[in-house]
Amino acid sequence: MPKTLVVGDSVAVGIGGAIAGAQVFAQNNLRIEDMQSYFNRAIAAAGQGDTVIISAGYNSTTASGLSQSDITLLQTNIDQLVAKGAHVVIAPLRETRMTGD
Repeated sequence: MPKTLVVGDSVAVGIGGAIAGAQVFAQNNLRIEDMQSYFNRAIAAAGQGDTVIISAGYNSTTASGLSQSDITLLQTNIDQLVAKGAHVVIAPLRETRMTGD
């Protein structure tokens, strides 16, 4: 039976807590550059037909966006998950910075 895995930062912690039975590989305040061990565990657990939700970037972005190394890390891990037959969903990678003005 397909399962749901959630990887990433504090947003992933919240998403994982809202989905009954989800396997969560996440930690509050985690930067993309520090997520590899979490991705490794999720890749090991992922299988054909599973859904993997990734939330990353809230703690890693600057005014100019994600660094090239962060993008490469994310893409490499997404590729590995897809190769295992998982469906990958990316949660928004940064805040809109809306002020309500």
